[in-house]
Amino acid sequence: MMLGSRRAYLIAGACVAMSAAPAVAQVGRFGSAQNSTYRSCQGATANELCIANADGSGNASAILQQVYGGGLGQFGSANLEIDRAGTVNDAYARSTVSQGTLLLPQISGATLAGSDDRMNINAFGFQSYTWTGQTASLFSLAGNLHIVDSGRQDQIIEQRAGDWARVGGARAESYVAVWDPSILAGFTTAQDLIDNLLFAACGQAGVLGVGRQNITLRGGEFSSSVATTECSEGSLIVQPGQEVLAVSGLRLPTNRGGFVDATHTFTTVLDPSLSQQTRDALASGLVAAVEVPAVPEPATWAMLVVGFGLMAGAARYRRRSLKVSLA
Repeated sequence: MMLGSRRAYLIAGACVAMSAAPAVAQVGRFGSAQNSTYRSCQGATANELCIANADGSGNASAILQQVYGGGLGQFGSANLEIDRAGTVNDAYARSTVSQGTLLLPQISGATLAGSDDRMNINAFGFQSYTWTGQTASLFSLAGNLHIVDSGRQDQIIEQRAGDWARVGGARAESYVAVWDPSILAGFTTAQDLIDNLLFAACGQAGVLGVGRQNITLRGGEFSSSVATTECSEGSLIVQPGQEVLAVSGLRLPTNRGGFVDATHTFTTVLDPSLSQQTRDALASGLVAAVEVPAVPEPATWAMLVVGFGLMAGAARYRRRSLKVSLA
């Protein structure tokens, strides 16, 4: 009876601990790149756009502060906080890349601009998959974005170009893609990846399919979806044994008091326009390169502590029993 109790005690502790343990990471091609930035809009009047063009023109300042996160073989975060002590004029730009359904990349992000700020996140994540099916298959992805933002219909009503760059403005740019793994050659750091591959378009070597959406936000709660389209005929057909990268990206610029909260995430899924039969086959026949353990939540840590405590208690009880039997 006592032996059975001890065994049950050990098994219970082990089950509690093991049920909360994260999966063990495997070797594979995956990663992320994030860049959160802060510019000043003091060079723009209240009625002017605050923009920074790629050629250096525009009345927004150069980047004054920025942080990078991620890199090849890393999912992570890039959080830039502008803390103005003694004021309520703080600002931030935050992004995290993790894994969601079928271990596809997902992105959460949030930006808040102070009264003279332009804040932004640039983020993307990628995960490689090998098709283990016996025949070729269509392969397409979709991205679903759900956010809350600050744009106001009473302020931004004429749908003018550049409204996102006005006072209180905000924009969301979402991206899904299928890449050939060769596109990663030579790029390892987050800055490498951002500079060379952020929102890579058809025509760039290694890009097989792309879906991209750029929306000036109009205020309140908002959802949108975007799906990949092939870059050339047959480029979104995977052959047996072929490896491809599933990619998702997100950009969230805000201006002068604007905010975007996309912490409900930009999620990546198999394209709903594919037949159910194809999606089922892909779900079972695609092998992801890596499953990255998530950091346990507080409740999970509590389960681990209880589980290991039970196991330690059982071990101490067994040692005491052994000591008594040998006395």
